[in-house]
Amino acid sequence: MNWMGTPGQEQARRLSLQSYQVLDTEAEAPFDELTQLATQLLGVSIALVGFMDAPRWWFKSRVGFSVDQLPLEQSFCRYMLSTGQMLTVDDASIDPRFAQHPLVLDGPQIRAYAGVPLINSEGHVLGSLCALDAMPRRWQASDRAQLRLLADLVMSRLELRRHQIELAAANQRLEIKERQWAASEQKLDQLARWMPTAIYQFRLSSVGPGSFPFASHAFQDLFGLSPQVLKASAAPFFELLHADDRETMKQSVLACEKTLNPWSMEFRCHLPDGRLEWFQGKSRPTMESDGSVLWHGLFIRISDRRRAEQELREAEARWKFALEGSAAGVWDWNIETNEHYFSPQYRALYGYGETEHLPGADPDVWVHPDDLLAHQAARQQHFDGVAPLFRSEHRARCRDGQWKWILSRGLVVARDAEDRPLRMIGTHTDITERKLTDEDNFRRAYYDPLTSLPNRALMVAKLFEWLQACPPEGSGAVIHVDLDGFKRLNHARGHGQGDVLLRSVARRLSESIGPDAILARLGADEFVVLLPQLPRSAELAPWQQAQALAEQLRVALLQPLPLGVQSFSVTASLGVTVCPQLDQGAYPDAEDVLRQADAAMNHAKATGANRVAVFEPGMQTEIEKRFLIEEDLKHALQGGQLSLHVQPQFSIGQVVIGAELLIRWQHPVRGSVSPAEFIPVAETSGLIVPLGEWVLEQAAQALLQLQAAGQTFPLSVNVSPRQFRQPDFVERVRDLLQRTGAPADRLIFEITEGLLLERSDSVQSQMDELIALGIRFSIDDFGTGFSSLGYLKRLPIHEIKIDRSFIDGIPDDEGDMAIVRSVLLMARQFRLQVIAEGVENERQVAFLFAHGCEGLQGYHFARPTPLLPWLAGHTRAQST
Repeated sequence: MNWMGTPGQEQARRLSLQSYQVLDTEAEAPFDELTQLATQLLGVSIALVGFMDAPRWWFKSRVGFSVDQLPLEQSFCRYMLSTGQMLTVDDASIDPRFAQHPLVLDGPQIRAYAGVPLINSEGHVLGSLCALDAMPRRWQASDRAQLRLLADLVMSRLELRRHQIELAAANQRLEIKERQWAASEQKLDQLARWMPTAIYQFRLSSVGPGSFPFASHAFQDLFGLSPQVLKASAAPFFELLHADDRETMKQSVLACEKTLNPWSMEFRCHLPDGRLEWFQGKSRPTMESDGSVLWHGLFIRISDRRRAEQELREAEARWKFALEGSAAGVWDWNIETNEHYFSPQYRALYGYGETEHLPGADPDVWVHPDDLLAHQAARQQHFDGVAPLFRSEHRARCRDGQWKWILSRGLVVARDAEDRPLRMIGTHTDITERKLTDEDNFRRAYYDPLTSLPNRALMVAKLFEWLQACPPEGSGAVIHVDLDGFKRLNHARGHGQGDVLLRSVARRLSESIGPDAILARLGADEFVVLLPQLPRSAELAPWQQAQALAEQLRVALLQPLPLGVQSFSVTASLGVTVCPQLDQGAYPDAEDVLRQADAAMNHAKATGANRVAVFEPGMQTEIEKRFLIEEDLKHALQGGQLSLHVQPQFSIGQVVIGAELLIRWQHPVRGSVSPAEFIPVAETSGLIVPLGEWVLEQAAQALLQLQAAGQTFPLSVNVSPRQFRQPDFVERVRDLLQRTGAPADRLIFEITEGLLLERSDSVQSQMDELIALGIRFSIDDFGTGFSSLGYLKRLPIHEIKIDRSFIDGIPDDEGDMAIVRSVLLMARQFRLQVIAEGVENERQVAFLFAHGCEGLQGYHFARPTPLLPWLAGHTRAQST
């Protein structure tokens, strides 16, 4: 930008500026009064009168600004040199021209700016009058008009100065001086004519109301009074004054006349048109050579401001009323004096009465030591302008010595010229109950309720954090611990004893690992140990160190564990994987690491149990195979590769009394994939949840078709433990039934005994909610797991299904027959329905019939068949 025009133009401009002899002169009241007036009229903290004297911008008068000059390139005002037009900036911090300006980033941190060029009669831009503030604002048209008029006054002062210089050069000839003053006064009157502010000179009289030797044209607009009338007498002006303000104004004027102190007052006037308006008057008395006092001042209308202030007071009253009606406590802090106000609610929050003394001048003394630094840092960030609001959650000590969780919020409402905070207000809210709920929810979500150890979700998160932070050269390990034979113990001793043993195992493992290690329970009888840093050793490789540590854990578990009045020893299979680096040098994710440790553990169990196995690349093949199945299963869910088959259930009279829905997968390349191959993968990966939802959706549609055809027998679907444990499982089932209208009383959920092993209140609660919807429950593969009379008594079971492994030996195997007879007898005692699975010949049918088995399922009656043709057959048969 060519700030100074052509060399010739700049030379002419500099000569014109020099003619005022204003550069590098001392401060002068006429200019200082105008900058002061600018700050008062516009409500800004900074006002400057400056002149362009390349390479600097020099300030003749300044209010709220510490330096007397700036390099030209750092001056906001330079942008007006080429245009000669007024410049306003509402928020410099977001204006690309000024966002990186030093005065915006540092120092006064300028946000709002408005400047008017000072142009003399020759058309030269000499400098500017500008108003600045540290707060953003939207400049109004009235602001611009006032600033322009003030700039004209500055130029008038400059012109007056130049005239005075010229008069001095002419030996102060009286005639020239009078003409110059007359011209200046005339110009001032012309300039003031268009200002919304009434500018005046007032002279008090000892025998009358006094007069206004000079009154600008704005008196006509503001008060409906002619300046000519006021020059003769000030009486018409004083007659407009509100009766309650007349004596106050008189006394304040007389007092200032004696001391020659500046006068200021807010007053009301009854205007000729009937309106009552508020005004502010400001004036400075000066002693004339004849001993009289001449007042130079202005009047501005402030009705809008007064209304805004009243609205603010009313808003503050409403705010205070609202806060007093709430549980929040209000505080008000005078930062300069460290004085505090605390509302009654605030005092009650900490256990103090309204008139009781609160200990400590600084409320920070109540903050818990562990929370103090974070609390103070949050407040300092707000002080520094980094955070728009102060917010802190911390513990605070109450009068009774108890700690409460407090949410403290606040806002700095006053700052000094250097942006230092002066006053801050805010609230305190008791959030103890919310915090306790959050902590309880966190424990429920991330900790095992039986052992109080981290659960799988938290271990995965810890693994992820560790893998992200672990340096490439670091070596750690993960050990997967699976108890051998725990299910048999649970079955033999009962779940109460099993729970005691699991807690003892958790304690033994915790005692056997280092302080930096993390122990978690994955579920049932499985635990995981994270060793974040293996000891450095020149003799042993990292995997050997991890293997040795795992062996120590195995041996520790062999030592007798307390089990009631007895003791018990357990063996365990342990899988070890060293991380974070894989052979390829890449970092695995948390699930990769757990899968590797799980694969090694399964290898240890498959090769005899009670041993330690270290993960080897060969095991990766199995992991990758499962991974491929998992990926293909995701596509199968979306690509229509899955279907349902149905296997009917018959009464002894070979009447269909129900049917079980079975999922099948036809892969485009693999062909038919066995459920025994993909269901375990779905379980461990979590895909069993969307898979189960899909099955439930199909079951609902099938029930609707059967209902429409008049068929009343139920359909059974398998619900995995992982799907059942979903927090929203009941809600999803309820939504499905409401959305489809499917009959819930014809839907049976087949669940495994492993789910019942958990003995958690949530399992029973969810079962109760589902039964309330009309759904019934069946225990699948009954007799192979941990069944006990206790479960059948406690839980709302409708049906049990005898596993095919007990049916196969009938009628040749005495043991199988004894088990089946016992199950049937027990079922009658508990009034449970029974379905025998895997019935394949007439001899089995005869035995089951003889012993009162009511339901049969197996190849002897029907093989699984695709659902859709089966539905078509049943609906067609009914209609026929």
